[in-house]
Amino acid sequence: MVPIDTIPPELLLKIFFQGIAGQEYVLAERPAAPWILTQVCRYWRSLAVVAPELWCSFAIDTEHMNHSIAQMMSTWIGRSGNLPLTVALAIAPDEEGNLDEDACRSAFAVLAQYIHRWKDIHFTWSGHDLCPLADPLRHGQISTPLLEAFSLDTTMFSNGVEGPHIEAYIRHVLQDAPRLHTFVWFDTDIERRTVADWRHLSLPGARLHTLNLDCDLSPEEIVGLLAQCPVLDCADLSVAISFNILCEVPQALTHATLRQLHLQFTDQVMRLFDLLTLPALHDLRVSDFSNDTADWHHEPFLKFLQRSNCALASLTLSLWVNFTQETLLRTLAGLPSLEYLYVEDQKCTPPGCVGNELLHQLCHQPPETEGFKPKLCPKLRGFGLIGVFGAAIASGLLPLAIRLRRHWFPPGIAKKYAMNTPDFWVALDSEHLRSQDLDLLRTWQHQGWLRVDLDNDYGDDFEMDWE
Repeated sequence: MVPIDTIPPELLLKIFFQGIAGQEYVLAERPAAPWILTQVCRYWRSLAVVAPELWCSFAIDTEHMNHSIAQMMSTWIGRSGNLPLTVALAIAPDEEGNLDEDACRSAFAVLAQYIHRWKDIHFTWSGHDLCPLADPLRHGQISTPLLEAFSLDTTMFSNGVEGPHIEAYIRHVLQDAPRLHTFVWFDTDIERRTVADWRHLSLPGARLHTLNLDCDLSPEEIVGLLAQCPVLDCADLSVAISFNILCEVPQALTHATLRQLHLQFTDQVMRLFDLLTLPALHDLRVSDFSNDTADWHHEPFLKFLQRSNCALASLTLSLWVNFTQETLLRTLAGLPSLEYLYVEDQKCTPPGCVGNELLHQLCHQPPETEGFKPKLCPKLRGFGLIGVFGAAIASGLLPLAIRLRRHWFPPGIAKKYAMNTPDFWVALDSEHLRSQDLDLLRTWQHQGWLRVDLDNDYGDDFEMDWE
């Protein structure tokens, strides 16, 4: 066995780097790496403190916030050389509502000194007054030339007219961020439209490809944001409020690059569909969070799909609406590129939009077709049907639809989408299915080519990424 003190320094540094590999943020506490590496011996310490790659990423939360935290952050960042910084800072009171505000303010002031080196930043403020804490971000000229990803969670602030004007801070921090490609903002508790001098967001969207906004947005504001981001690829947005008089009325927008759109709505989603055309759309998820208070009209949604004329591969509809089987058939008839379909009726009430006719259509092939080539959604190889069966399904019909499509796709086709992914996937309520059909599905699952999720037993990986 070779004594550890004879290992060449370049190899020992590789071992050090491996100790923090795979961590998006290194927890800044003394019992963990890289702090602990400086406590083993003088030789290790001499190597670790001059290896900036060990110190350019860290995470701090208020559990570890005390009077010495600012000094620790200064030491940590000082050892990072001139490398870009990846930082997660979470500020929230403990269970008894206590928070060392002076320590938080000092820690944030240290971080603000290095704003020109920010690369990937995640801030969380919960139940705390952001304004005095973030004053270093509000005054003077700010430049973030290296900033690529900025995530902000301001949930649990005070509501309404007493709420902080977060947009002012966002605009100031991002005013000079030419590399920004990802922006995330969670702000579900502030009623932004009630703030006296509310203004809609503006973003440096020239290079932005991921936008995630879980806060009150009107359709008009969403369209305005998308117009600022001409190369956007993925958007996860909440449609929650009607038109705000302080938001300019946008023109209808055709966005040429948006491929993934995930919408959560409590109101006004039909207005958004009227305004948007998305020819590059590949993955669409629409979820109704209104608890059955929002209106859903299927015609504007159909017109949006027809107008976009996109090669949609994945469609998720989780709605408080009991649309008919005919409506679902009309929707699917216009989506020949569809590979994955998830339909959930949160009411789970009859008559249901899936029955024998839809499954017959999934088995049907055009006349004089050699072999099996399905007419409806010919590329479909995965579907979730939750709360949408209106009556008992004919014996053998569902297994037939799956088996025919399995033969249409060559074995192993799913391997190009994800490692160890079955070639076919179904998520179902078993209530209206025959026991012999369910047994057959389980047999195919044991054979390894079919994934079956029954009765909401989807597991942690239910939302598969089929890219």
